[in-house]
Amino acid sequence: MGNVAIIKELYENFARGNVPAVLGGLDPAIEWFEAEGYPNVGGRHTGHAGVLDALTRVGADWNQLTLKPEDFIGDGSLVIVLGAVSGTSRHSGKSFHSRFAHEWRLRDSLVTLWRAHLDTALVQAAAKADVPPAK
Repeated sequence: MGNVAIIKELYENFARGNVPAVLGGLDPAIEWFEAEGYPNVGGRHTGHAGVLDALTRVGADWNQLTLKPEDFIGDGSLVIVLGAVSGTSRHSGKSFHSRFAHEWRLRDSLVTLWRAHLDTALVQAAAKADVPPAK
């Protein structure tokens, strides 16, 4: 199976909520970078435990988080995925929609690096609960 097919299968497993299959496609020493500025989870996470922690935090903060990958561009060990992401904050009830670019790097059919790029200002605005004015 080629690298693009491996990444497509990972997105399918994410969509099904099959976390063991997702982790099975990741190198045990993976570096996982959520977009800087993404509330409660932005930055570097390492290893399967770090990825699981990041996914758990995202799941705790967002309802109906949906990734829609559209274009897969592969060049050797690098796969770039372009698409859209949307979700509704469990805390504020507000929703966001953003375009994304995901960078995937593979070695021996396992993902060694994942990096997300998206408009975190949109995510932050949706996560922020409205505060009533002071009296």
